[in-house]
Amino acid sequence: MSEPERNEAKELYVEEGLGINTIFGIFEGKFPLRILYKWRKEDNWDKDRINYRKKEIPLKEELYQLVKTAIAQAKLNPTPQQISAVSKVLWALLTAVKEIKTDLVLDNKEKVETISTNTIKKIEEEILGL
Repeated sequence: MSEPERNEAKELYVEEGLGINTIFGIFEGKFPLRILYKWRKEDNWDKDRINYRKKEIPLKEELYQLVKTAIAQAKLNPTPQQISAVSKVLWALLTAVKEIKTDLVLDNKEKVETISTNTIKKIEEEILGL
């Protein structure tokens, strides 16, 4: 239960968006599960997670983070639902990148890095469940 492990666990929770049980699995039981809950409460990880999510993150980066999270969770719990979540997030990321490239080709004068409203709606509905 070293300080680097505590910091790594916090990063996984705050920045990667992983749950406590998933983080416990990553550390392969090096310490009791209750320690992670204790750290989360003592260091106010939930507040840090909210503040981290409020930062302006480009959609492409956010989708990349979602892919990483989905893959990490699918590795620990390879259920059909987890695998489906990975494929949906990958699809959204690929679609976003494709649209960005298309916009760049169509407008050589000005570099545009936007995603269409339709793609954003699909991401919100299919990935984020909004």
